[in-house]
Amino acid sequence: MKGFSVVQNVSVPAVTTVDPNKKRPLSQSSDPDVAQLLTKLHKAAERLPGAYYDALRPGDMNELADFIGHPTHLVSLDTPIDDVWELADPILNRALGFGRSQAELRMLIQQNRVGAVGLCNFMEYLLVEKHVSPGLLEGKVERLVGAINER
Repeated sequence: MKGFSVVQNVSVPAVTTVDPNKKRPLSQSSDPDVAQLLTKLHKAAERLPGAYYDALRPGDMNELADFIGHPTHLVSLDTPIDDVWELADPILNRALGFGRSQAELRMLIQQNRVGAVGLCNFMEYLLVEKHVSPGLLEGKVERLVGAINER
């Protein structure tokens, strides 16, 4: 899977960065709806300033910390397709929050940019590798992209 980030797991050197100026490879999809969501996610992830692990303080380990690392630690590759959304939806809801304002979501992103990139990676994984319907993710992608773009 191509992704947004050079981050693959949490046991990385103390100064691992996500270079916002470096173009990340875009996963390919023949489905135009998937391709459109992937493009939105990539553009939003590129707007995040460089993310440094050594800049994360214990208080910054918020709901986005679950997304640091490879997406398969949240929904494994061997998860049956029929079960993927049932596992992924509560994970996404916890991060994006029902009832959480855009300002609160922006604050989470500012506190944990590495986790925000990981969330983008997770959404890409769901679309490309696990074939989650783009209609299920569209509102969540729009919410995340809106919070990133309003920084």
